[in-house]
Amino acid sequence: SEEILKKADCNLLSLDKDPTVKNYARKLKVKYKKRFKFVHNGFENLESIVKENNKTLVSGGIVADLGVSSFQLDKSDRGFSFNKDGPLDMRMSGEGTTAQELIYNLNEKELAKVLWDYGEEEKSRAIAKMIVKERNKEILDTTFKLVKLIKRVKKSDHRRKNHPATKSFQALRIATNQELKSLKKLLMISEKILLPGARLVLITFHSLEDRI
Repeated sequence: SEEILKKADCNLLSLDKDPTVKNYARKLKVKYKKRFKFVHNGFENLESIVKENNKTLVSGGIVADLGVSSFQLDKSDRGFSFNKDGPLDMRMSGEGTTAQELIYNLNEKELAKVLWDYGEEEKSRAIAKMIVKERNKEILDTTFKLVKLIKRVKKSDHRRKNHPATKSFQALRIATNQELKSLKKLLMISEKILLPGARLVLITFHSLEDRI
């Protein structure tokens, strides 16, 4: 947001569903005053937000930075990282169903589908089976407890470049935050509110987003 404001003579409306972003937004508001406005909300609600701000169409463009952010990964209490021990949360907004609740609410088949559809995890069925088998023996409430179970399934994968839990954590995070559903909504909204000549810029990080 700051780089856009530095380089372009424009008014910028910024959205983020993460409440911790408000502190960063306040600093930009002080610096750029009327040119900058922050709304604590997800981009899947962009159409109604634009209308609430007395606009109907966007002339410059839309930039969407998809997925998880570094400061979410860096904070262990958010539960996004398999490298830091913390509660199995993963909610970007801090509201709604946690990753832990998701794991306990789904049956084995549903959990395997989440791991495959959103993480393309080759051992999705085996991991789902292990989680369902073990989740009531010991409360599965932390990131490291989940990592431990995944490593038991993916014993032969420890020498690979990527961490054994990478795909499972991605899948649970996407499911918890309904990220792909939100992206599809944003694309439909963009067609409706962008004026001719405006641009849609999407920063993506994996093939699931790219395909959409």
